[in-house]
Amino acid sequence: MGAVRLNGRRSTQWAVPALMSPYYYDRVISWTLDAAYAEGVALNGDLLSDPSARMSSNYSSLRTAREKNETVATFNQAGYNTNIVDRISIIFYPTVHRFYNVGASEPVMTPASSIGDIIEHTNSISYLQNLVELLNSVAPVPHPSQTLMRMAFGRLISMKFDSAEVEQKMNLFDGMRVDGVSLNNFRTNNRRADCLIDVLEQPSPRFVVFNFSTPHSPFYYDEFGNYSADGATNPARYPQHHKFCANTLLKFLDIVLEADPGAVIVLQADHGLHTVSIGDLTREFMCSEDEALALYHQVMSAVRLPKDMMTEETERILSDPRNISRYLVNNFVGENYEYIPHEYMQVCGEPDRAWAWAWAWAWAWAWAWAWADVAD
Repeated sequence: MGAVRLNGRRSTQWAVPALMSPYYYDRVISWTLDAAYAEGVALNGDLLSDPSARMSSNYSSLRTAREKNETVATFNQAGYNTNIVDRISIIFYPTVHRFYNVGASEPVMTPASSIGDIIEHTNSISYLQNLVELLNSVAPVPHPSQTLMRMAFGRLISMKFDSAEVEQKMNLFDGMRVDGVSLNNFRTNNRRADCLIDVLEQPSPRFVVFNFSTPHSPFYYDEFGNYSADGATNPARYPQHHKFCANTLLKFLDIVLEADPGAVIVLQADHGLHTVSIGDLTREFMCSEDEALALYHQVMSAVRLPKDMMTEETERILSDPRNISRYLVNNFVGENYEYIPHEYMQVCGEPDRAWAWAWAWAWAWAWAWAWADVAD
């Protein structure tokens, strides 16, 4: 699989529930994102006859859907060793066995309280960060991204967890001929690699969400990894930035496959270019509005399964990113979801020119294909 379309409002806060919370998608946000599909879902018969009963797909309900991420919750309940590698935020909540808070001095965070307490605590810290960011826009106070402020928030968020260090083992960029500034900016990805190695040393079966956010704008890198903040919001810089990010992602995949050659892996981007307007895109690339719209909605999507599972019907199911979580749950936990029929697969714009530009960032799942461990 390669480039496909996903309407997630060009927003991670919308796209993650669309991709990972199928019941919420069908009952709530499909009415906004894909009304034709929403009207055709048998599950929605009551909402079709009584629109006033529909839940609004607003900030509050979207946040609740991310808090109760259906896919993560299902694999938790099924006894998988669940892990998330990401900076802690309100996108992926630390409601797993081990959350690797990339960037923290002690990144391994294991819950020391209930899931409800953790969700409330995470939201409280998020609201505080939002308040500091708002104050920063009107007064000379530090921005939450500044080092000292980030360290302070790191200490606050860790209060509900037992934290531990991860051994520094990996230099993904050894031997690259770049300057010191560029090397310094590689540290986060090296830390991600260390966390990934630690995950793969944990007992299986494992379920892992690995958020590789480097491809997201701004586009800091050229294809060789040279870092420059000048003009980093210009979409014309994306192709070279993308090439560097793709090569880095392959390094992460090598780590997974070396430790677990039978791993099931999903690579899924959640939106395309979204930090520039349609007008800017049409002017920059001399393309039509339809092609610019495709740059917004086209995403990278790929699934690695054992050959005996990848049938023609499976490929049809997995060709729609909204079906991937449904497939994983149905096949590795138990039948829970109906698939979105192929006739509702989202299509927008002209694919051939746009797809190579459209990978804004990717997150990947990987877990051990080791059923003997399940039996034990």
